[in-house]
Amino acid sequence: MYLKSGRNLPNLETADFSMNKIEEKVVRRFVTADTTCKSISICKTGIEKAAYPGVEVFHCNGLGALVKRM
Repeated sequence: MYLKSGRNLPNLETADFSMNKIEEKVVRRFVTADTTCKSISICKTGIEKAAYPGVEVFHCNGLGALVKRM
């Protein structure tokens, strides 16, 4: 619903999609639509790896990623 509205949340800096069933194309659309988002978490979403310009992505693929997320 948020993406369909065409609006963005001006104070949003981080979004956590962890442990949700979500497709990478939806995350990509979200990051593209909301230019204020600086970081996202995709732990346990089924999305292996993703990179988006200007957005820090936290994932749970390996010990280094888990430590960085903390």
